[in-house]
Amino acid sequence: MEFTSFKKLVGSTFKVADNNGYKFKKWDNENRKMLTSESPQQGFRKVFTLETDKGMLDASEAQLGQMLSRVIKGNTADISNIMFNVESNGKEGMEIRYYISPVSNYTEQPSPVIEGENTGGVNVDDIPF
Repeated sequence: MEFTSFKKLVGSTFKVADNNGYKFKKWDNENRKMLTSESPQQGFRKVFTLETDKGMLDASEAQLGQMLSRVIKGNTADISNIMFNVESNGKEGMEIRYYISPVSNYTEQPSPVIEGENTGGVNVDDIPF
């Protein structure tokens, strides 16, 4: 699966499929590549990799926290299958800020049931009581 970024998602939406945990990452400007580590190291930052409908997306702790805080219900926050909208302050580089919010009118559509397909459900008429 290819990677995407919040910069590419500004003005659009994405749906989170899965959280693949975190790694520590640092951009190596000299070699023009991203360095990764399983453990914290100086100059590296904790980055969560989310699987989305637009590709793999790296999110900082603050960005993930922003997403989780907007979907919390009671004591639980789950971003799986939630559609998010991304906007920015219109700036570039270190000045850019992303505003990530759930799409309020989005509801997950149930998968269509195909005639004759075993859906794993129970037919109440088949229960002998």
